[in-house]
Amino acid sequence: MRTPVVAALVLLLLVVPAFADDAESDLDAEISRLEEVLVTPARGPRSITDQTHTAAVVHRDDLSGAGAGRSVQDILDKMPTIQMQKTAHGQGSPYIRGLTGFRNLTLIDGIRLNNSTWRSGPNQYLATVDSFSLSRTEVVFGPGSVLYGSDSMGGTINMIPLSPDRTDEGYRWGGRFLLRAASAERSGIFRAEAQGGAQDLGFLVGLTRKSFGDMHDGEGELPCTGYEEWDGDARFLWHASSKVTFTFGLQHVMQDEVPRTHKTEHAISWEDTTVGSELIREFDHRRTLVYVRGDFVEPFSFAESMSATLSFHNQFEERYRVKSSGSGDLQSVDVNTIGLLVDVVSDIDVGTLTYGLDAYLDFVDSSKEKFDSTGAVTDVAIQGPVADDSEYLMLGLYVQGEIPIVEHLTLVAGLRANYVSVDVGKMEDPATGQPTGFDDSWAALCGSLRLLYDGLDPVSLYGGVSQGFRAPNLSDLTRLDSARTNEFEVPSPGLDPETMVSFEVGSRYWFTGGWLNLALFDSEMSDMIMRVPTGDVNADGESIITKENVGDGYVRGIEFTGDVGLGAGFAVFGGGTWLTGRADTYPTSAPVVEEEYLDRLPPLMANLGVRWTHESGIFAMGRIRTAGEADRLSTRDEGDTSRIPPGGTPGYVVFDLEARFPVSEIATATVGIENLFDEDYRVHGSGTNMPGRNFYFVLEVAF
Repeated sequence: MRTPVVAALVLLLLVVPAFADDAESDLDAEISRLEEVLVTPARGPRSITDQTHTAAVVHRDDLSGAGAGRSVQDILDKMPTIQMQKTAHGQGSPYIRGLTGFRNLTLIDGIRLNNSTWRSGPNQYLATVDSFSLSRTEVVFGPGSVLYGSDSMGGTINMIPLSPDRTDEGYRWGGRFLLRAASAERSGIFRAEAQGGAQDLGFLVGLTRKSFGDMHDGEGELPCTGYEEWDGDARFLWHASSKVTFTFGLQHVMQDEVPRTHKTEHAISWEDTTVGSELIREFDHRRTLVYVRGDFVEPFSFAESMSATLSFHNQFEERYRVKSSGSGDLQSVDVNTIGLLVDVVSDIDVGTLTYGLDAYLDFVDSSKEKFDSTGAVTDVAIQGPVADDSEYLMLGLYVQGEIPIVEHLTLVAGLRANYVSVDVGKMEDPATGQPTGFDDSWAALCGSLRLLYDGLDPVSLYGGVSQGFRAPNLSDLTRLDSARTNEFEVPSPGLDPETMVSFEVGSRYWFTGGWLNLALFDSEMSDMIMRVPTGDVNADGESIITKENVGDGYVRGIEFTGDVGLGAGFAVFGGGTWLTGRADTYPTSAPVVEEEYLDRLPPLMANLGVRWTHESGIFAMGRIRTAGEADRLSTRDEGDTSRIPPGGTPGYVVFDLEARFPVSEIATATVGIENLFDEDYRVHGSGTNMPGRNFYFVLEVAF
């Protein structure tokens, strides 16, 4: 399976330069791309050519049918250097440079989606953001802790919502309806949107309804994989003056009975994976984000601009589980987060300073009750999956300077002071089983030193060294819940932060009609917080594990992406990544440290596609998605038998076709086929297979 992966990358390298000089008809579009502004890499607007990090962006317009994918996971799946794991079809987690879960930071309009209860490994929280409410999704690869604080180690994802259009005079009104249906997904999605306003005021409100039935893979139906979802969003803008703008944002999502099927008897064995024994394991999610932001131009004599954001974020999850005996439990986590962000930009004699502060305070309630086969409650636990009645505070002060050193050479240097504290109100003592509590705190400095050289037109070089930082969260310190296959995690007080030092060099090659990007990185991790076996077994026969600062690790790799116009409306696009990584761990309960592969280490991956766009609005695309065999396994991978087949996850090659065309002046239709040849495949580490041959149809009406 490595052969098609390498072939796809080589084909892209050979085809792109050969046609570059014939792409002048696409020059205007590419000039627009060169001037595109990203906000995440520098925590402020910068042209994509001025970034000192590897970064990528997917726009709503880049996705057929204005974001026709069923979820944010599908948006990130368009990026060839990200592996999109799916524990279930409503639960997915991206792997960025080999890391996932709480080692990647996820933002909504700059506000943290991560909270102190996020667990290690894949989690489901990205699925609680409605992809149809987003205008674009930006990804910064590598540590971003200087600008964004704890958790930003593998990468940072910033999902930016839709915003109302602005008019210089009079009133404006408009709307959009979108209908999407897909065969193998057994899905139906409807989105209604309205926007309007006057010269200084604007609003946009949207409502999305999603219904997913039992999915079909390349072999047949996957029972108990469907769920229901409602999403609502609103955004109001007030241009109070030429120098002051206020934004009010609202998001709300409700997901009902999202199954985690691989833990249940309804799972289908694939390549000799094991089948769970539980009768039911389902999640309900409720998430509400409310925030107000003020953007100010020249608010003070020393500041060119300032932004201040106040947010309230509620994330609630409830898990309902019924064991094979008929008994079970109902557990929940309710997190209320208050956030404050302040960003200031000042011009100084030698360059530009960006500086500010951020603060997040989590209030966490967590509960669990057990019931017997008749449904009668038999026990109310001391805590749920994390400690109950707890608080978690994160504070950060940062400064980053952008300083031209000589012509064409720019230095970007940053520093952050981090302070994190935890107050655990009620936790089950792992030794005595009695209620207990504790408090702890951590402080750390982290820095970044990066360079950009653009004197080799049309090639620019970038890179440097950046530090990552992650403080132990409530899930690390107090988790009391099932983990991977046949594992149960118990609390681990007394942990220290884990850190990373990442070295990166990259080049961007911009030419008439397209671009190429190549990056190499080496990330060295210290004091990694890893799950380790204790040697004990609980009443359900699960191995008891805990967490420790085991030791060191690394992840190294290469990433390549490109998008090149060939003329006459044709373009090729794609990329790929290869990485390796190892970490110290305790593979057994014996106190012996061994170096093993990182858990769920992604295989060699590549995407290659060709698209054609006509001035009439007609669009066509063909794409190959491929991955090699994922056979570099850790001891815990080998034990995760319900998700990873013996010996590793087989590689795959998948073909997609798509076409979009105008139906009328206000309507556009998209038709497509994913997995054309009905490949029966699974992304490494996932708890379920991907859809088989999937016909989909999207109708969008905008007025």
